Amino acid sequence: MTSKINPKWKAAFLARCPACGKPGAFQNIIKIADHCKSCGVELKNYETADGPAFFAISIIGTLVGFAAGIIEVIYSPPLWVHLALWIPITFVGSIIVIRITKTLMIAHQMDLKNRKSYKG
Repeated sequence: MTSKINPKWKAAFLARCPACGKPGAFQNIIKIADHCKSCGVELKNYETADGPAFFAISIIGTLVGFAAGIIEVIYSPPLWVHLALWIPITFVGSIIVIRITKTLMIAHQMDLKNRKSYKG
């Protein structure tokens, strides 16, 4: 099954099924559905493991760390401002990165599976 959204990162950023490009790849906020609600392709066979969490920690942790340091040096706000600002940004940012990387990892595995099954 080939993707109608090309390149795959568009499907990832829109949180859509990597196979059909339509909504339905996620069961809830970060859990991948067993199958796509739109095209029916089985998504539970594709393993994402800890990759999305690693990317979320690396990307969001770095960005928030640098931003918090810059804000501290420039403005020196009280601790409660840092907590009120950076905790929600870290939480929401991590969820966004996890959704994107899960979809990208599944799309990559689909491509690898299609290439192995192609005999040309």
